[in-house]
Amino acid sequence: IISSMVDSLLVVEPSGEIRSINKAALDLLGYNESELIGRSLEILLEEAGGFVFTIAVLKKLLENGSLRDHESFYKTKAGGAVPILLSGSILINMEGQSEGIVLLAKDLTERKRLEAMLIQSEKLSAVGQLAAGVAHEINNPLGIILGFAQSAIKKIQASDVLALPIKSIEREALRCKNLVQNLLTFSRHSKSRVEQFDLNETVE
Repeated sequence: IISSMVDSLLVVEPSGEIRSINKAALDLLGYNESELIGRSLEILLEEAGGFVFTIAVLKKLLENGSLRDHESFYKTKAGGAVPILLSGSILINMEGQSEGIVLLAKDLTERKRLEAMLIQSEKLSAVGQLAAGVAHEINNPLGIILGFAQSAIKKIQASDVLALPIKSIEREALRCKNLVQNLLTFSRHSKSRVEQFDLNETVE
């Protein structure tokens, strides 16, 4: 049963040395059994999240009787960090005496990946909402600027000293209008679609 378990299981001496380890843990960590038996548990537990699994912590676990669902990290042989959900309990022999600790660890890699994707999705959603709000606020004054610029261009001669500046205002306003439209498109859930159509038919 122990060798067939999906989750990692270790048995640790009260002093902190690894007594036994199942196949799931070996596969996850990249070690051979001979490389870990008799070694200190500290070789496997990453110092992260303010939690350092030292001999002192083992003794505290022995005093309290159990440790349940504590997030930590396993250090692999290659030096990587695997997020785990760690639980532990005292190993009691037939005489009712403590012989060490049984540690069960669940690999949280996939869950952490999904959580990161969810956070990123929420960030993108917030950016989309912000973009839509900003775009709508900019649209109104931009429409006024563009409208007056285009109206002024029609009323002045090409040789007029103001012709070039006003055309520049129109050009840049149109560029801003396209940027705003792209922001609005980005903020929508649906994708934009470009297609040809008969303008006369649409007007009719």
